[in-house]
Amino acid sequence: MRLFTLPFSQNKYYLICEIIFIFFLIPILLLPITKGNFILLILMCVCCFCLFVLLKIDFRGLDKQFEYKIFFIAIKTIVIRCVVIAIVLFIILLLFYSEILFFHPLNAKSQWLQLFWLYPLFSVIPQELLFRTFLFKRYQILLPNINHRVVLSCIAFSFLHIIFLNWEAVVLSFLASIIFCRTYIIFKSILLVIIEHSILGLLTYSVGFGYFFDSAFINLL
Repeated sequence: MRLFTLPFSQNKYYLICEIIFIFFLIPILLLPITKGNFILLILMCVCCFCLFVLLKIDFRGLDKQFEYKIFFIAIKTIVIRCVVIAIVLFIILLLFYSEILFFHPLNAKSQWLQLFWLYPLFSVIPQELLFRTFLFKRYQILLPNINHRVVLSCIAFSFLHIIFLNWEAVVLSFLASIIFCRTYIIFKSILLVIIEHSILGLLTYSVGFGYFFDSAFINLL
């Protein structure tokens, strides 16, 4: 019985161990894995655990405070921000990485087109469930200061991307996580974060930075 109730424990030592295992040990264990379907399976299992915990424990989350009347205002803000960021990324690629500019549209067009529905469904939604909804709600007792949860979210999200074996993916993920956390806190909606993550991610892939995020998962497409 105690083993069954352990995932719902709010003991600080258990929560610390949980953070280490989910957000740091699992990415390290994924490093030698080259099969994209196995990586995807592990990510799905972790997300199922997160859903299981969230559904069983009554957390007061940011999502409950969302005001739907500002939804379209938020969407407009997100789209404008994503376009501006995409332009900045385009300029950076043009100046420093011109050889990978529009890498996926030019060199892997079929994979790139499939990303438009596979990426939001199998990558963005699980990641946002884990790194925003679960993390912000689950560790509210351990880290009552929301800024501390933002720091943990950014570090954990960027650390996951060590599986791509390049520093560019880690740095870009850290910066992106700051944006996603800010959107989550300001608008109090994981749906808006999923939309922003999807748009920004697809734009990033399209301009060429997807080169640094290419992995065994992409080879599934």
